Amino acid sequence: MRKKLFILFSIFTWFSVAQQTYTSVGIGNWSLETNWSPEGIPGINDTAIISSAYISVDQSTIIGKLVVDQGQTLNVSNQLTVLNSSGESSVSGTLSLASDMVIADGDFAVNDGGEITVGAGNDLVFSSSAHTFTNDGDVSVQSTSSTYGTILFEGTIAGDGDFKYNLYLPAVSGEWELAGPPFTDGSVTNFLSGNSDLATDGTNQWTDERAIGPYDNTDNSFTTWTYQEAVGQVFTAGNGYQMASENGSTVTFTGDYNVEDVDKSITYNVTTGGTRFNLISNPYPAYIALNNSAELNDNFLSNNLDQFGTGAHQCVYAWNGSSYDTYTNSDGAKYIAPGQAFFVGSKPGGGTVEFTTSMQKQASNGNGFYADLSDDQRGELFINLSQLSNDRYTKLFFLPNGTDYIDPAYDGALFELDFTSTIYSISVGSDDNSKLASQTLAFSEMWDKVIPLGIDAIAGEEITINISHRTTPADLNIYLEDNLEGTMTNLLEGDFVYTPTSDLS
Repeated sequence: MRKKLFILFSIFTWFSVAQQTYTSVGIGNWSLETNWSPEGIPGINDTAIISSAYISVDQSTIIGKLVVDQGQTLNVSNQLTVLNSSGESSVSGTLSLASDMVIADGDFAVNDGGEITVGAGNDLVFSSSAHTFTNDGDVSVQSTSSTYGTILFEGTIAGDGDFKYNLYLPAVSGEWELAGPPFTDGSVTNFLSGNSDLATDGTNQWTDERAIGPYDNTDNSFTTWTYQEAVGQVFTAGNGYQMASENGSTVTFTGDYNVEDVDKSITYNVTTGGTRFNLISNPYPAYIALNNSAELNDNFLSNNLDQFGTGAHQCVYAWNGSSYDTYTNSDGAKYIAPGQAFFVGSKPGGGTVEFTTSMQKQASNGNGFYADLSDDQRGELFINLSQLSNDRYTKLFFLPNGTDYIDPAYDGALFELDFTSTIYSISVGSDDNSKLASQTLAFSEMWDKVIPLGIDAIAGEEITINISHRTTPADLNIYLEDNLEGTMTNLLEGDFVYTPTSDLS
């Protein structure tokens, strides 16, 4: 009886988890059967061994296990999912991701001499957090001016290999970037010596100032370091910096992978002549959820509200390349890109903001603060002001929970350190006259609302006011009243154009 039961069990096991090992013998497409031995195509329970010079995943594929032999290359040009149902996968050769790759379960190893490159706009996603990513080789992530590669991982990191993020920085001749290290604990001097493309204020990168430095809120100033000034400085998780490259290129951050929550102290120095603002950055090589629309239960803004100022100061300020945007929970889903730095305002006495690993999300690969405005159960109206080369806008949201008063985390103040021409709104019903970059009002009252706007502009230069974005109903007229001249302009029909004879405030 025992023998029969054993035989039946063996037969059942064979039929339910039948596996095959396929070894590549040709060069070219994964889907070509003659490129494998035995002839065929690796399937959902199978092991694929890349043992020939070059194989490219040319269609979406799911397999049980992956092995890339030393000296061989696998190019993932369509999504590859590895279940690890047949054991731990490993890379001893080269794995190049030109599309997304998902490790659904189990451990994964990059052996000595192995290399993984995550291309800009692509994701390496580990679906399980209970396993180990061993790196004894080289893992690098790429970015461009408009897209970011990401690694989404929440397990245990092991091994002595390098993690590198190649972060794009704009040219020093234009507007600088606010950025931070997605991999940390590397020395700043190593970063300076290893990145000749980081802009130099002069001809000698060892003695002249370099285009990198921190923000100091004790006197509202940015620093640019020389090599000697950077001696002893270390990139720590969550720090933000101003940066620029010579002509628009990437610089490489080499360091440790942050697999734990990151705490970052923030300070309040308004009473001593400084500011409340602190420059911090996303410490992970993945997008993190910024607000409730991105992730209701675990997002940066909502998790840290008690560390920020009160009222309209519970928001995030991000540089968009020419000005600062104010983000709140009224915005559509927002995601902070790897290496993206931003400002927050501390509460009096200072505090500690927290980045949690569970904030990491696989988001669409947009530049900087990625936005998803697909929700149509809302009204959005952005009013833009242009003067000279400056464009600024103020955001008005109409939501079910909006009120005429200051709604903390839903109304956001104008960034106080942005001194150029601008437009803003004032709270409709509150005595708080803060300049609001973002105001949220009741959706039910959208059809009959008077909203005070303010303008800061210089004399003698033409200003133009128009609608830059809206999701309000098509038949909802939107009028701008000039209460000095007594004129009304329907902004759906044309722009408001005016040349002030004196500075406006």
